[in-house]
Amino acid sequence: MAPFLCELAAEVHGVDPVAEPGAAKCCAFLTRGGAEQLPYEDETFDVVASRCVLEHIQVPFRAVHEFRRVLKPDGRIVFLTPNRYDYVSLVAMAVPNALHGRIIRAVGGREESDTFPTYYRANSARQIRRIARRARLHVERLEYLNHYPYLFAFSPLLCRIATAYDRIIGRFRCLHWLQGWLIGTLRKPTNDEDWVT
Repeated sequence: MAPFLCELAAEVHGVDPVAEPGAAKCCAFLTRGGAEQLPYEDETFDVVASRCVLEHIQVPFRAVHEFRRVLKPDGRIVFLTPNRYDYVSLVAMAVPNALHGRIIRAVGGREESDTFPTYYRANSARQIRRIARRARLHVERLEYLNHYPYLFAFSPLLCRIATAYDRIIGRFRCLHWLQGWLIGTLRKPTNDEDWVT
């Protein structure tokens, strides 16, 4: 947990399907659960942060609607998720979920139990805008970011090819939609009158 949050006396809550419930480091409290049904009262938080979550949700509108519910008026949802059109996501969508764990273990060394099904239903700018509009949220920021081709670290040749590809799509604005990550901020209106479709 970032030390500056403790210095600000911020209270941080985390929800994870495999978390061990209880207090974590510093000022964080972990709860086992899913994004589609958060165990908090309405308008509890100033910020909801989501990192590498949206791609794992079958019905992302439910999760985003829950994020909105627990946000205070003028609160933000900040998210980072793999881009649906990145080569890693395209391969993941082509391979059955049942094989993901074995592949990730072989390529990245991560345990199979730490691999979850992916659906990529909220992983493009178009999908995010559609879900945000339906959830009555303003899109404040939406942009693509490049990433290091860590999955190809086992092969110097593949890693160099992927790095060159990432440089090319990063250089040309018209190709940014192919970059590895989608980062964004959604804002909850202060009141219903503030909502304009």
